[in-house]
Amino acid sequence: MTENDLTLTFVNVGYGEAILLQRGSFTALIDGGAGDPREYENSTTGRIRVIDYLRKRKISHLDLLVATHIHEDHVSGLVPVVQEIPADTFWSTLREDETDHWRYLDPAAAPRPTSAKFLQSVNDMHTILSTLKQKGTKIVQAKEGTQKTIDGLTIRVLAPGKAKEEELASLLLNLMNATGKDMDRARDVADESMNNFSLCLLISFAGRTVLLPGDRNEKGLQEVALPQADIYKVGHHGQMDGVNEEELKAMHPGFVVCCASSDRRYESAAPDLLKMMRDLGCTLTFSDCPDTAGPLPAHHALVYTIKEGGMITFRYEI
Repeated sequence: MTENDLTLTFVNVGYGEAILLQRGSFTALIDGGAGDPREYENSTTGRIRVIDYLRKRKISHLDLLVATHIHEDHVSGLVPVVQEIPADTFWSTLREDETDHWRYLDPAAAPRPTSAKFLQSVNDMHTILSTLKQKGTKIVQAKEGTQKTIDGLTIRVLAPGKAKEEELASLLLNLMNATGKDMDRARDVADESMNNFSLCLLISFAGRTVLLPGDRNEKGLQEVALPQADIYKVGHHGQMDGVNEEELKAMHPGFVVCCASSDRRYESAAPDLLKMMRDLGCTLTFSDCPDTAGPLPAHHALVYTIKEGGMITFRYEI
């Protein structure tokens, strides 16, 4: 591997996602995994908090930081990152001032653990934006067409569009204004809808493409003009609704990454979905070690390398 190669590192954050993108001096981080310390208590498969992984790699600056959507397993692990590591630019689906008047939402008042995690992620998103603004980071409401190109590497947003982001802003405003039973409904609607508001990113380098759809499932992918993708990070942690056969055939990936936890929470890394992808000739790789993956070494990360000539390799790193 040389500094002219592109590396995509899928950090083993358990049930969650944190993706590090590096070429030369350019470094981007897409999502940060969970903030809940319980996610990392069992480290037998190599689970590691993203902030600890960045420290291990001696990464002290980010050119680009991205939050694909507001769920605890994607954004809450970014809180210590933004507090410690400066970032030049931040992309999310929110306006720079969108969280300015948000109120604190008490996770302890939620009726279910999943609801509590969602409320925590909303609070954490407020903390992330506030911290970044205080540090002078450029805040960008990324949408369809937003793009960054540097030395032959392009990161482009395929979705959502402007109308979808306005719909998201309305859902979040309703959540902030709701009380009583209206709060229960506003919380659940926002939580259940959030995956398909994810930023969908297309990475292009050396004639190769990588599709990172956040947690978009097969319904959310219908809003995207799907490109051919050499590497596809399957949406929704490889749950059965993550992608359908028609969409997969349209993308025709040679490699698939599944970010499912070793305990396969919420029926992630669904065996039938994995079989469909294998039957279509995809090589499957995993950020953690779900039992449907076959024997995998304990690892802190799954690391893909795209060489300047376009050759793709991957390895598990401890």
